[in-house]
Amino acid sequence: MRIAVLANAAGYYARDLSRVIVDRGHEPLILPFSGLVAREPHAALGIQPISEEPARWLADVDAVLVRTMPPGSLEQVIFRMNALARLEAAGVIVVNSARAIESAVDKYLTTVRL
Repeated sequence: MRIAVLANAAGYYARDLSRVIVDRGHEPLILPFSGLVAREPHAALGIQPISEEPARWLADVDAVLVRTMPPGSLEQVIFRMNALARLEAAGVIVVNSARAIESAVDKYLTTVRL
């Protein structure tokens, strides 16, 4: 499986998750959440290339692990949440889905859902 981890690549969690993914025989892709972009045609979701690296399209992975969501403007946060929901709707396994993140951030919503 190709598993994308949306996290800070320099962080402990990204390194540890990467190690565990490799230990289980899968391919990790540690990607920055802040690089998430939508491109035409078909509004494909991907990660913007860094320097000479090719773009990595999230529809090509088997699963996405959301470790952290960096701060951003309202527009950036809404885009990120909608992107996660779109990936789920396309059949990509998303761990820490948009709905789970929304509940975790909004304590009132967490209480209501409990």
